[in-house]
Amino acid sequence: MQQVKTGGLLTDYPKMYSVLTDAAKALTTDQGLAVSDMLSLGEDLRGLSESSIQFVTVPNVADPTDNDRVLWQQPQANELFHAIAHDTSLPTGTTAPGTPATTSPGSVQVEVLNGNGQQGAASQVAGELTGRGFKVVKKGNASNDNYTSSVIEYATSSDMTEVNTLKAAIGSAQVQEVPSLTPGTVALIVGSSFNGLVKASTANSSSSGSNSPSGAADNLSQAYGGITGDANICKDQNAFTGPDNPSAGT
Repeated sequence: MQQVKTGGLLTDYPKMYSVLTDAAKALTTDQGLAVSDMLSLGEDLRGLSESSIQFVTVPNVADPTDNDRVLWQQPQANELFHAIAHDTSLPTGTTAPGTPATTSPGSVQVEVLNGNGQQGAASQVAGELTGRGFKVVKKGNASNDNYTSSVIEYATSSDMTEVNTLKAAIGSAQVQEVPSLTPGTVALIVGSSFNGLVKASTANSSSSGSNSPSGAADNLSQAYGGITGDANICKDQNAFTGPDNPSAGT
């Protein structure tokens, strides 16, 4: 959207018509939606600022049968699409759809393990977590020091609330189930890409599930884990989370 606005696409009829014609060839559209209709929609975008355009994520949950997949969370996903289809306000509620369940840091027992070989890495991170209110029950070394991305390990699904809370503070970290671990305690393996905890204000807002006042431009993007059109995606930490982390070279 930023490129569209700064490139003058919406004010250049020949250019916009050409782009829409090419786009229509690559998309499956409803019958009756002609390029001229798309042109009219494009004209409607002229008065919008990037900050008032919101990109949202469909509410989803982890696929219990495949760690590399997610499934739509119901009924929240259907409610989202129903609201879009009928041009009604998107449901936000007091807890964001798809927001992972979290708890207070003081309820999270965590083992901090050095997985990058840097001397004192586990102690440093343990100190940061303790300062944030987490209960560090052990410090030590991981089985190897070749970790690039940090990894949070847990024993059973009953520990996911604690995992989510820790991940909100860590930011970018992979999550793995390791049944041999002791239930009730999660392990954090510190990788070489770790560069400190997420700022407290950011971590609190991302784990609280609270929304901005109704009508605020960032209301839906916060509620649905998305961004607004004026976001600098290159500096958006949420864009670089997960196992495929370009900032960590993976």
